[in-house]
Amino acid sequence: MLLVGARPEPSVPKEIQSVLDEYRGAMEGRSIDRLSKVVDPELVVVENTGINVGWPDYRDHHIGPELKEMRSLHYVSPRVVDVSVSGDTAHAVVEGRLEITLEKEAVVLAAVETFILKKTAQGWRIRLIHFSGKRQTPH
Repeated sequence: MLLVGARPEPSVPKEIQSVLDEYRGAMEGRSIDRLSKVVDPELVVVENTGINVGWPDYRDHHIGPELKEMRSLHYVSPRVVDVSVSGDTAHAVVEGRLEITLEKEAVVLAAVETFILKKTAQGWRIRLIHFSGKRQTPH
């Protein structure tokens, strides 16, 4: 269930919004190189009940192969519903829809992503992503 309308959008700090925008742009562009610039080498990704530990694991065994299978990926109406910054850590919860085109089918997912970010010498980097998606019935 999407949280749209549940409460007003929070004010997202510019540097956090920039990382979220670059992540989304890298995913939509299906670019591993761009993703590598916004994630921490020790990235942990939880998708439903699967876990990837470390950027190489996620890149080589999960997102890299998935992005190669996709003809397109588009985020529809992404909306930050919660954000908090405390020192060198931050979190953001983003909801929206994903429209994915594969070779033989189109998939629409209602999606919620939780990001934990950490401030590094290179700037803010995504340290953890928790993705939950549910297929939507085509209209």
